Amino acid sequence: MNSHTKRRSIVLLPSLERTIERINDKKQLELILKAKEKIERMGRDALKILYVRKNYAIGEIKYKSPPYRLYVIYDQNDETFYLALWVHKKLQEKIMQKMKKELEDVLIYGVEHLL
Repeated sequence: MNSHTKRRSIVLLPSLERTIERINDKKQLELILKAKEKIERMGRDALKILYVRKNYAIGEIKYKSPPYRLYVIYDQNDETFYLALWVHKKLQEKIMQKMKKELEDVLIYGVEHLL
């Protein structure tokens, strides 16, 4: 770790854990691991930021083949990345609405209530 690299905290949320347990496709599991490693290496720059509310941001890492997205909630104050959801791109709009609602709940009740 060089002097420019800040130690990032990465938290796997129960919602993603449940999804991972159901995945039978090795390629998808490898992509989730690859995305986690990318966040460890690049931090916020690994994400495409989709929505920001106060000190939290919702971001994604997307793949085209298979067409899936890893959704991440990022706490900008302490560099914590909450790996939240792995979903097919066709569910993107529905998932963003759900995540925006979850983010509002975090602002009210705290990060312990995430997904």
